[in-house]
Amino acid sequence: LEGVFKRYDKNSDKTVVLEEFLALHQGDLTEQARRFWQEFFVSQDRNKDGKWHFEEFVGAVRAYNQRQR
Repeated sequence: LEGVFKRYDKNSDKTVVLEEFLALHQGDLTEQARRFWQEFFVSQDRNKDGKWHFEEFVGAVRAYNQRQR
């Protein structure tokens, strides 16, 4: 997952903010999908600092995969 995380981390600060997270999907998102991902991002930001560190990113991937089952 480190490689995927680095793709989102556009400024290489070892964190991913919402704008970076959404940027990879910008052209493909409906307004409803954008709202879903915004809410999901906030829900997985465990320390509420407005960004995901790698551990939070891994947790978010796991949480998303659990929802898909």
